Amino acid sequence: MKAILATILAILALASALSEPARLAYTANSRTPHPSVVIANADGSGAHALGPGGNPLLAPDGSQVAAIEIIGTRQAASEVLDYPASGGAARRLGRYGGFVNLLGWSADSKLLLLSGPTDASGAGPLRVLNVATGASTRIATGAIDGASFAPAGHDIVYARARSLLLTAPANLYVYSAGRTREIATNAQNPLWGPRYIVFARGHSRGPSLAPLDQLWSIEPDGSGAHQLTQIKVGPLDSGLVPVAFSADGEHLLADYQGTDTSETWTVDLSGPTAVARQLVPGESVPNAISRDGTRVLVSLGFEGAPLSLEEIPWGGGTATVLAPHGFGGSWTS
Repeated sequence: MKAILATILAILALASALSEPARLAYTANSRTPHPSVVIANADGSGAHALGPGGNPLLAPDGSQVAAIEIIGTRQAASEVLDYPASGGAARRLGRYGGFVNLLGWSADSKLLLLSGPTDASGAGPLRVLNVATGASTRIATGAIDGASFAPAGHDIVYARARSLLLTAPANLYVYSAGRTREIATNAQNPLWGPRYIVFARGHSRGPSLAPLDQLWSIEPDGSGAHQLTQIKVGPLDSGLVPVAFSADGEHLLADYQGTDTSETWTVDLSGPTAVARQLVPGESVPNAISRDGTRVLVSLGFEGAPLSLEEIPWGGGTATVLAPHGFGGSWTS
């Protein structure tokens, strides 16, 4: 019943989002001190700059683009910007000391989830920012290791580690209506999907090897924890991190991470057993997946290689270049 309800809510959210044209946002000049936010049609045509900033996130309804502008040198401060997707001046929603990371929009395009700013230890709080009022609500403090809004409503799942050590265990929490409950231990990088929450769970391979992470699923109430993947992971790599779901929850985009490593992987959840495979040969950064799960948005150019923002079929095949020098894309396709 919960899975059916989640699917219905996802379909309603999709219908609402379709009222705005499909759009693409990305960062231009990302390797310079002055990156800019670019908006375009979903196929990359009609591109034009909105203004300064980077790491843009399109709202689910396609009406606005959130971005971060670094103020000063050495990430002295971060300012959260909200651009109208149709163009015009950005609203400045708040300035924070240090680096702020945008984690996602609520399904109704009213709230932004962000982590930071960092404190002296490198840990930072998890915040929700009301876009209309600019009001900021602190959800959690400590070493935040990923967070995500529910597909409908304003509930949040997040992971918090005990310290910043690579091997420090993290636990999973759900925040709802001002209350927080723990739902899992040894869990990080959660993503709340239409059918369940997916997260990474690792185990130690010894002091000279990185912890090995596999993907697991769990119900929002903490029941039904189930391992999804069992892939081989290199000695200096950590494994898969969930990135984005299709609207039906059957297609999952993931990032295979490790030391100086980022690869685009897909996880097919349509059958009784999850099927994970590398989509793009070599280094890349997975950005987004289309609502119907048939297309994936990928940034090429990891670790200094030439930049390119490309669309690739879910099953692999010929890539379509959407922005020859773009990076860090966000879609409402």
